[in-house]
Amino acid sequence: MRCHAGVARYGAGLLGNQLVDGPLGARVAREFLLVVPGRHGITLTATLVRVSRAHVELLTRAGCTICEQVHDRLTGLSAELDFELSVTDVDDAAAAGNSALRAEFGDRLPVVLLDGSEHSYWDVDVPRLRADLSQR
Repeated sequence: MRCHAGVARYGAGLLGNQLVDGPLGARVAREFLLVVPGRHGITLTATLVRVSRAHVELLTRAGCTICEQVHDRLTGLSAELDFELSVTDVDDAAAAGNSALRAEFGDRLPVVLLDGSEHSYWDVDVPRLRADLSQR
């Protein structure tokens, strides 16, 4: 975090490291307890949390040309908008024992999931993706 040097300058201590478990699953985060010595022996404390980057998952199917186009668009946006991108082939997932993705999304691929929730399908809704990522 950028404040480390500034916090250390004021004699504060930073402690802790934690895994945050949210409604969309566990995400790596670092939690710091900020302890700043105050006047007359009073200590101020605050908790700062930095959660990992947003995760965009593209649900695809082999041979889907629209899926390839959406993947290319997301790959270009991932560096600009600072999100992690992963790709899941719903047919491969079903063959591995997870048929839920193919059952739910198989008729409208490609599907873009943002942090585990459906964001858009058949194309990338770029303005909405920008807005949703800026609100994180």
